[in-house]
Amino acid sequence: MELPQRFTYNPQWRTVVAGALFFGVISVFMGYKAIHNTAGIIINGILELGPTGATTFYWIICAGGAGFVLLGALITIRRVASTRFSVRL
Repeated sequence: MELPQRFTYNPQWRTVVAGALFFGVISVFMGYKAIHNTAGIIINGILELGPTGATTFYWIICAGGAGFVLLGALITIRRVASTRFSVRL
């Protein structure tokens, strides 16, 4: 008779840390761009934004990156606080 096998049901640490690092760098870079922006941007030759619009765009990307860093922190807390397993019979 075989015993049931247990598998962890959590994201891997490498994935959580890599994602948080990647989006953290994006957030910091776009925040820097937003603070020091003096020019507009053209996105794919379709959307043209002046300096104020470009700064707003940079802040939105910065906030999105910060949101993903926060999500990574929450995933880390959940992973440490609870052990989730999947059982295969």
